[in-house]
Amino acid sequence: MMDMTMIVMKVAPAGIFCLVAKTFSEIGFDAFILMIKYMVAIFLVKG
Repeated sequence: MMDMTMIVMKVAPAGIFCLVAKTFSEIGFDAFILMIKYMVAIFLVKG
């Protein structure tokens, strides 16, 4: 079970990069900027 967890942890960054790249290519740069602003606002509120 621990081996499976380690495999998932090793491939997770590549998977996240692929999801972000796909989203960026579909919605364009303008919508991506809005998502970044939203994320920054959440980080500022959460502290």
